[in-house]
Amino acid sequence: MILAVLTMGGIFLAATVVAGVLMTSQIRQATDLNASTAAIAAADAGIEWALYKYTHPDKDVPPLKLLTNTAEVEVVCHDKGKTKVKEGGFDCKDRNNVYSVIASGKFRGANRIFTISEVKPFVPPNLPPPKPPPPSTP
Repeated sequence: MILAVLTMGGIFLAATVVAGVLMTSQIRQATDLNASTAAIAAADAGIEWALYKYTHPDKDVPPLKLLTNTAEVEVVCHDKGKTKVKEGGFDCKDRNNVYSVIASGKFRGANRIFTISEVKPFVPPNLPPPKPPPPSTP
């Protein structure tokens, strides 16, 4: 009888420990969701910043280092030989050499990376001229 009680107690103790570990894992994931979302937003901001620099090479764009929520972002551009154009990625203006852009967002221990590759200059399509408006009737 005592052996049965001890066995049942051991089974319940093991089940409780496993449930506790699983709950702790789920709670950690739920709290990391906010950090992950902020890191994704930072990485997206880095990609957008690099694309803006790439499409507007004549404009002086300020460096993107720290966002208002203290998330960090690092942008690195690579040339066609897959070597870094410049450490830190603050030279994404060279339209002829930029091949890929990697943006890394970091916030409270969460790291997220976005990458775009085969960046090509935007060439607007040859559109026909717009039609003139119809004549107005008096």
